[in-house]
Amino acid sequence: ANLTHILIVGGIAFFILLLAMVNFINLYILHSEKRMEEIATRKTLGASKWNMGKLFYAETGLIGLAAFALAVLFAWLAQSHFSTLMMSTLDVSRLFSLSGISIVLLFISLLIIISGAWPTFYLSTIKLVDGLKGKSGLLQRKGRLTVIAVLVQFTITVFLLSSLIIIRAQVNHLRNVPHGFNSENVIGMRGFNSQVSKHINTIEKELSHYSFVENVGFSFHNMGGGTSGQGIKKYGDPGRLKSVNEYRVQPGFCKTMKLQLIDGTYLKRSKSGPRSIILNEKAVKMLGLENPVGTLVQMHEEPLEVTGVVSDFYYSNHAGESIAPLAITSYSDEVAVMYLRVNGEFTPERHKQVAGVFSHYDPGYVSGFFHLSDIYNNKFAGEERVMKLVSTGTALAIILSFMGLLALSILNVNRRRKEIGIRKVMGSTENEVVIQLLRGTMVWVLVATLLAFVLDFFVMREWLSNFASRIFLHPGYFLLSGVFAFSIAFIAIGWQSWRAATCNPVEALKDE
Repeated sequence: ANLTHILIVGGIAFFILLLAMVNFINLYILHSEKRMEEIATRKTLGASKWNMGKLFYAETGLIGLAAFALAVLFAWLAQSHFSTLMMSTLDVSRLFSLSGISIVLLFISLLIIISGAWPTFYLSTIKLVDGLKGKSGLLQRKGRLTVIAVLVQFTITVFLLSSLIIIRAQVNHLRNVPHGFNSENVIGMRGFNSQVSKHINTIEKELSHYSFVENVGFSFHNMGGGTSGQGIKKYGDPGRLKSVNEYRVQPGFCKTMKLQLIDGTYLKRSKSGPRSIILNEKAVKMLGLENPVGTLVQMHEEPLEVTGVVSDFYYSNHAGESIAPLAITSYSDEVAVMYLRVNGEFTPERHKQVAGVFSHYDPGYVSGFFHLSDIYNNKFAGEERVMKLVSTGTALAIILSFMGLLALSILNVNRRRKEIGIRKVMGSTENEVVIQLLRGTMVWVLVATLLAFVLDFFVMREWLSNFASRIFLHPGYFLLSGVFAFSIAFIAIGWQSWRAATCNPVEALKDE
């Protein structure tokens, strides 16, 4: 598998697990406010810290095992989709091999130990008197835990969301960068025998009689595929040969691809004089040719005359990679692929007509074709796979952050019900109460968002540096994810805050 994709999956899995653990620890401790009297009573009856620790770890263990059972179920349901995404065969049953069970047990044990450590330490230190009164005596620590939970949740969520927006923008940018030639309406056919190579001129003439055929071009190399590596230098230059890629084609290929001619002419059929060669801009620059057309270059024993210069085009890569020097030659009669530029759709009937021409020279030819545009669209499969992986991780992070913040909001409102009632009795309006409840959390959401922006800027800048053509990291990408994060926080907190602010204060104060 692709190591980069495995590292991305591992990184996202770590982020999601961190979100879940922070939520679990924080909510476990906050929810324990209702158990203060139970904990104090157990300690009164002789329970030691060790006994209390075993109780809390037993609860954490049961939750962890139940979560693992659900995780196996979800992994089984997602197996097909994830296998396709990773382009690898994955089987959930591997978890139940000897090595799989050992790793899983070790991982779950480690997870339970880490998740249960802080709640156990926190709850076992509650003072007996405070516990019997229903108070923990550690409100300051709970406040810090809430802040940590919000910071972790939204730093990870905004980081993944910003990364997703930037990755999507980069992929769209790469798709919109011109190839340097026209790949639309170009049909490729290959798999014919050597007899076809001997009759390419005749085949080209026969195909040109069809009204839907604009141009025909034969080539030994596949557009979007590999090339031949050669050495080249100016003819008569005593220096060493310089590395250049070579495309061996037949006259008509350049016109079929609509390569952008800067100077000179396309390749022509000629038996007299030096054989011709076409260079791209990078090759001309590498050789230092000021007036390349008409210049003789040496790539083999015989000199080749530069008859044309074409603009750089992506012949075996995509816009994220640099274009290397290229020489286009026509000295070889061997062909492996034919390209047709057609008018309109290449229907089954048209396919049958073209295949019929080949059958005269290759009776055993099994006809098949491909669209050249599909070859180049598939070059972004790696970047699109990264985008899908980050999309899945972002969706999970958003769900966990929303659930965690909603739960924190409910517990926070319930803990402050009497405070809210007193504020309303003293004259505070509903809007003032809502603002008071929102203010603290939203400030930390802002801090987490800014922290995520800084981290994401450096990570995405490093990722984008791998592309020859890339987008500019302008603030809009980050602001969009920030607005979305604030919307999540506002929805999660605002609803509970509004419910608390509109409640009758008598209900909250009647027991006092």
